[in-house]
Amino acid sequence: MTRELGAYSIVVTYFRLLQGHTVSTELDGGFIRYPVPNMVSEYLKQPFEDQALRIKSILAQMTQEEAMAESFNIYDIINFGPIQIQDANPYMESYETRYKRYIPVIYEFVEAFIDQIPFDIKKYLNLDDANYQGFVQTMISMTMTTYMFKQDVTSVLAAQMMESVEYLKPNDVLKQNIDDTVDYLLINPKVSFLVKLREELVSGYYNVLRQMIQRFAPLNKVKVVVVTEQSFLGYLDLMTALNSVLYVDVSQSDADLRDADMVVTTSSIDLTGIVNPEAVMFKWHQNADSDHFGRMLGLLRGLWIQKSSIDD
Repeated sequence: MTRELGAYSIVVTYFRLLQGHTVSTELDGGFIRYPVPNMVSEYLKQPFEDQALRIKSILAQMTQEEAMAESFNIYDIINFGPIQIQDANPYMESYETRYKRYIPVIYEFVEAFIDQIPFDIKKYLNLDDANYQGFVQTMISMTMTTYMFKQDVTSVLAAQMMESVEYLKPNDVLKQNIDDTVDYLLINPKVSFLVKLREELVSGYYNVLRQMIQRFAPLNKVKVVVVTEQSFLGYLDLMTALNSVLYVDVSQSDADLRDADMVVTTSSIDLTGIVNPEAVMFKWHQNADSDHFGRMLGLLRGLWIQKSSIDD
């Protein structure tokens, strides 16, 4: 994955430079503390043939500042995104150690945001350590790439990869919490370089947290009522599967049928008149195979996305 993204990055850089467009990012002197090498000078040591001679001419005419800006650009894309890459190198320093060491200002800004937003993100979303670290890495990556590209490219890519993101219902309370926290943090003169990107940062943080809440603490759960004639043990697999889905509320009470989004029934009992007329009826078989489970879970996911969407 890393090699493929690296290849795409080089190809995009190649054609961008051929068209006369160079990176012009002005970096604060102590912003990145990693000794990024001058990759342009390294490339020029390699053999160039045929059409590649055009790019060699362009690289050779770059100033030191232009060459280092291009080098920082490649370093940023490979290390921070806009798609976060999870490496499996056991000899590499942990993400936390690397961020603290090489981009301390961004690391401290994101840590302060997570610490000072008025709810405990890890506790509220019930995140285990691995998912929490993934969240922190995503926030740091988004902040870093927003600074480098001067726009929230992480959200743009997320919308392309997950179409449902674009149609999520707004969360006004969350948006206000993020607004207030970012405004407070931007008072610190150490992060003055982020002030002009205030709207992009708020947008990015809001989109990341809204997706996290939807997946780990969904606000619009699918209400499922199970109507069974058999013993509970006969449908243990069914109940276990339903209870394991975070965005599903399961009930076996007839009183909940009027508000049900889906009714899973194991009988041919006529429920007309006591069931929500818009509920999806799903007939369950005691010896259901994997395909039957798959059909049910697919319907549940579709209902969840529908209930989480603006048009619901």
